[in-house]
Amino acid sequence: MKSYGEESPEALKKEFSRRIEDWIREAFKGAGATGVSVDRIILYVKLGLTLEGLLRSREQLEQYKDLLRGALGLKPVEKTGEEVLASFSLDQSFQARLSRSRTVRVSDLLSKDSTPQQVLEYIWYRKTGVIRRSRNGGFVVDAERLRSMGARGSITVKDLNKYLGEVPSQLWGKIVSSSVLERMSRDEIVEFASRFYGRNPGVDKRIDHEIASRLNAGWRPSLNEYRRIERVVSRVSPRLKASALLPYMLPQVDSSFLSRDDMSRLAKRLEELSLRDRWRIIDKIYKNPGYEPLLSQLGVFSLAGIGNPDRLGEPLRSKTILGQSLMNYVAYLLTRDPSYLDYSMYLASRVNPEALEPGLRRLHEGLQAGDSRRLITIIARQDPAEALEALSYKLWEYVSTRGRLEVEPSMLRRAVEIGCMILNRAWARRGVSAEWRVSARRGRVDVRKTMFKHVRMDETIVYRRRERRVRVVGVVDVSGSMSRFSLWSILSLASLTPVLSGVVMFSEKPVIYRAPGAKTQRLLVNYLENLFQQGFKGYTNISSALREAYRLSLKTGSGRIVLFTDLQQTVQDVDPWVEAAGITGKGVKVVVITPSQADERVVELMRSAGCLVEVVSSPEKIPKILKRKLNV
Repeated sequence: MKSYGEESPEALKKEFSRRIEDWIREAFKGAGATGVSVDRIILYVKLGLTLEGLLRSREQLEQYKDLLRGALGLKPVEKTGEEVLASFSLDQSFQARLSRSRTVRVSDLLSKDSTPQQVLEYIWYRKTGVIRRSRNGGFVVDAERLRSMGARGSITVKDLNKYLGEVPSQLWGKIVSSSVLERMSRDEIVEFASRFYGRNPGVDKRIDHEIASRLNAGWRPSLNEYRRIERVVSRVSPRLKASALLPYMLPQVDSSFLSRDDMSRLAKRLEELSLRDRWRIIDKIYKNPGYEPLLSQLGVFSLAGIGNPDRLGEPLRSKTILGQSLMNYVAYLLTRDPSYLDYSMYLASRVNPEALEPGLRRLHEGLQAGDSRRLITIIARQDPAEALEALSYKLWEYVSTRGRLEVEPSMLRRAVEIGCMILNRAWARRGVSAEWRVSARRGRVDVRKTMFKHVRMDETIVYRRRERRVRVVGVVDVSGSMSRFSLWSILSLASLTPVLSGVVMFSEKPVIYRAPGAKTQRLLVNYLENLFQQGFKGYTNISSALREAYRLSLKTGSGRIVLFTDLQQTVQDVDPWVEAAGITGKGVKVVVITPSQADERVVELMRSAGCLVEVVSSPEKIPKILKRKLNV
């Protein structure tokens, strides 16, 4: 038997890559449709490979896998695949072949003439560890386990997904029937299709039929699931109903089959995706003239991702160029690089103003005038959420292209300042403010109420003075998984500054910050900039942050806690909904503001714990939510 040192580097690399892929696949399967942060994936793979090398027992490895998922906050893999697909009596002749040699090859056991029974038996012996992989990549037979085998065997969907790849693909059709695919759960069919599609024409047709049936029946795969089965969807898309289509399926769909209502629905769903995902999809469909009605319903930030706007007709061409000019102007505001400004002005000069809608004409005039304050005001009134996402995207894009993880202080300050300006103009008078209380003895004159009394023949002068009605503890998640929402989650604190009694920022550990005493713009910018620099790295411990926020609320007399988080706990601790239930049970109101990509299961668990959970797609909605939920 060859040792590792005698193996070629290519063989070792192939085997190591296979093992890493298996562990990454398990991590994503544990995360479900909502995805998982990269740092947890890396740690899970490293620790998993270590456990695999240390533990020989498969049962022990599975137990430690569950503990590892819990420690990293990965959602435990549901016990799917436990349904028995086939139960059979073991063939003595197959056992006899195994007992003849310590080492074995798949070709020794299976050939093109093998029966379904023999294929199932091979998977059974791999499952039970009778046949196991050696360190050099071959297979060895465990004679002791072989002697202790019973007379019957069975396999599940999990076994099929795990060991079918070792069976020659020409034999797959003998055991993978349509009924087997129908019995698979959503995660299992995605796993199976992503691993085995494209290697057996007969099995491919059955997978096509099963995926198409599920999509037409209402299954809506997540973006991560779609990427894994994209080849299948591209083939079955002509068979799908229009109502079953999702934005990321558009590149494979004939636009002539879509009605105007379908276009409107898909445009709305497309706008709900992240800016980067939108650009990837739009870049693949904009060359098709049939999709121009859909593209015309998108905003200028979405259209900025089109590579060659000159292929489009008016007014879509001018709208697209305007979006590209705006994105370059945002880059200029962040970097102060004059080349971005020059290119933005060049693009703006190519826009035909007469082809634009009235609101976009104002935006075009602001770009040509080069008045940043006027431009920010226009953007804030038209689409502040898109503007903040574009600002965040450009900030992180600039940093990542220069190979640095730390944001330059000057650029960070400009990002926070611009973000504050956008939100202040978007909120206008809708933001959270201190409460005025009418007083007959002291304070400033309340002109409105005094005039109201005057026209009714009441000469009483009404005074008013400022009084805080509530105090709030802000809790902000600054872990790595929140980096996409970094800017708007931090800036959303600006809506709470008049009533903040303190801020708890947390990733793996919580840190308390005192709220700024004065609420001037300059102090607020300094404060938010400091918070921004502290976070968006590491793991997430929501439970610890809630405990610290509750202690702070007791010290400051605050009966309300506002939590900004994506609800992805990655550190082993009490479940956040359990911790939240204890806090709400003591009379403290907990409001959770979470992005639209949050896990629906966790959202419902937090609600069942007594929290008021609001899933939002834009920070501009936060002041209204806080007014309604906290009465501030």
